[in-house]
Amino acid sequence: MLVGATFRVLLKTEEYLGKSKNNIEWHIFLNQTEHDVLNKKLKNVYPYEIILEEAGSLDTITYAQHGSKIRWQRNRAGYVPVLNRVKQVKFQNQPTGLLIDVTFTNEQNLKGLIPLAK
Repeated sequence: MLVGATFRVLLKTEEYLGKSKNNIEWHIFLNQTEHDVLNKKLKNVYPYEIILEEAGSLDTITYAQHGSKIRWQRNRAGYVPVLNRVKQVKFQNQPTGLLIDVTFTNEQNLKGLIPLAK
């Protein structure tokens, strides 16, 4: 009985730590994405990918889901993982801004709205 109770406590602790780590990564990801979106032109928005253009340049920045990660790429070369343990992401261009809806592998769901400069 004591082993069962200890096991339940460990599972709850693991669940809490997983959500906490997701939250930290989420906020860093959201801040970086907001910085890029506000300083570049939103070229294309697809459900699992956004493409940004740098002003006065042909350079592009892409955020896209690959497996359980969201990757940041410049000119489709190389990549930097910017969010881990992602089950699904949906990018949507809304009248009020860019909506990012992420479901993590532990089923936690977080949403963020980045206002777009007019």
